[in-house]
Amino acid sequence: MTIKEQIDALDPEKGINLVLGGGALKGAAHVPLLEYLEKKNIEIKAISGTSAGALVGALYASGNSPKEILKFFLETPLFKYAWLSPFSNGMFNSMKYEKFFTGKIRPTFEELDIPLFVCATNMQKSKSFYFSEGELYHKLLASCAVPGIFRPVELDGDLYSDGAVLDNFPIQPFADDSTTMVGSFLRAPISISRKDLSSTRKVIKRSIILQRQEIEREKLLKPDISIVHNLNSFSAFKKKDAQLMYEFSSELFA
Repeated sequence: MTIKEQIDALDPEKGINLVLGGGALKGAAHVPLLEYLEKKNIEIKAISGTSAGALVGALYASGNSPKEILKFFLETPLFKYAWLSPFSNGMFNSMKYEKFFTGKIRPTFEELDIPLFVCATNMQKSKSFYFSEGELYHKLLASCAVPGIFRPVELDGDLYSDGAVLDNFPIQPFADDSTTMVGSFLRAPISISRKDLSSTRKVIKRSIILQRQEIEREKLLKPDISIVHNLNSFSAFKKKDAQLMYEFSSELFA
C-alpha cells in the first residue's frame, strides 16, 4: 500500500499520535502530511517532535494552519548574522530566536490545542528529555539548537541542544499508548559511491551517518505508519529549498 492508501485506511474517529523528526528546513516536508490528515478529518491526539519536527508540532498545536506553518519556514530567517557569536559555544545565540515565536506559538504547553512532547538533548547528562509541561519557548529553542551552529540552551541549570543528537524520531512518549502512531521522518538512508569516501573527513562523516541510521532503522518499524522522505538532494539550510521540499513531499498525497 502507498502512504496515501495507508492513511485512507485509518479510522478518523479513533485519531492518531503523530511523531515528527528533525531536519532544519526539511521540516517543511511535514506540512503536506498535516494537510492530508486534515483533508481526511483524522484527529491528532498528541504530537511528539524533535528539532524542526518539534517546531512544526508547536506551530500546529498553537492553531496555525499547514499553510501558515509553511509560510513560517519560508519567511523566518535561519541565520541572523547580526547575532553571530563565534567565540562562544555556538555561532548563533539561540535565545535571540525567541522573538519569532511571539504571536505564532503559545508560550506554555498547557495553552496548546494538542498535547505536545518536545525532545531535547541534555548535553551534560547524555540523555534525551521529552518536555510536555510549563514554559515552551526555551524548550523548543533547545530542541532546535543544532550543535556548533546554535548555542545550547540552559534549562534548570543544565545545557540542552538539538533533540536529534540522541533521538531524531521521538516515539518514546507513545511507547505505552495504544493509539495509532503515524511518523514522519526526514532523512532517508542512501547508498553512496566510492568517490564519496575519498578523504578522511568523508569516511568519518559517513561512519557517523551509518551509526545514526542503524539506531533510527529499528525505531521506524514501531509506528503503524512511517513516512520516510527522500530529501537527500535538498539542503537543510538553504531557504530556497524549503518550498521545493514541500512540493516534493506533496506528491506522496497527490
